[in-house]
Amino acid sequence: MPLTVNKRLESLGSNFFWGSDEKTKKISWISWKIALASKDKEGLGIGSLFSLNHALIQKWRWRFINNPHALWTRLIVAVHGLNEDSSTFFNHIKSKGIWYRIVGSINSMHEKDFIPISSMQRRVNNGAATKFWHDTWTGRTSLKSQFPRLFRLSMNRDCMVRDCWDNGWHLEWTRDISRGTIANQLDTLQNNISGMSLKDIEDTWAWTIGTTSFSVKSVDTKLIGVFFQMGRALDGIAFFQRRLISLFGGLFVIASLPGGISVVKELKWFLLLVQFVIMGLNLLIILYGTAH
Repeated sequence: MPLTVNKRLESLGSNFFWGSDEKTKKISWISWKIALASKDKEGLGIGSLFSLNHALIQKWRWRFINNPHALWTRLIVAVHGLNEDSSTFFNHIKSKGIWYRIVGSINSMHEKDFIPISSMQRRVNNGAATKFWHDTWTGRTSLKSQFPRLFRLSMNRDCMVRDCWDNGWHLEWTRDISRGTIANQLDTLQNNISGMSLKDIEDTWAWTIGTTSFSVKSVDTKLIGVFFQMGRALDGIAFFQRRLISLFGGLFVIASLPGGISVVKELKWFLLLVQFVIMGLNLLIILYGTAH
């Protein structure tokens, strides 16, 4: 849903809630962001169309992975190829189109850590459908990401979990691993998987947010909580800006998300002041500077 459409719909919802129309404006007694937030976040639980839209889009990934033999899934694979990189979802697509926009939205939520890529994890049973190194089945990321040096030394990098099991774990390497950092990594890997064993049932997927099976409500609730915290932070920054704008000129401070920091024309004393504000608002990363 385009942001302009979302903004218009939210505006209609806000006006209806407060009893306003095009001719008559009523007082908004609380922030609309608070009204949208869930009750456990001190809101009214109305819900956000923006978060609901993204929750519905996340369902595409769940359906794609859990229905590999469905006609539409096989069509996507035939057109765009397999999703080889388990750390993203079809991030290799370059051609513009509906599927490009869907996966772009999904990966955006993952990259910003709103909905972590690890929220969908493989539950290994017989290990026949789970790749040992490439799939995320133990820990928050794939084993090739957790142990890249061991992955490079693996005899079979595309092996399934079942291929590495014979009443115990058996991993083959291109050379002997007996000492050094790699040996320590091997010990860590073996400790991580030592308590696991295979069963005679098919592998499944599990959802780790709220419930073990994907639900739009669980994602919607998660996103509303994230956006509510961001809204509170932005409100605090706006207050900070109004108080100090007379001293610093065109001051701006914009909240951002995990992924990097960007500083524009900063002054050392201003940097220290803004860092103090970060701690007060519990912000992770911000973009800040002065406008001239």
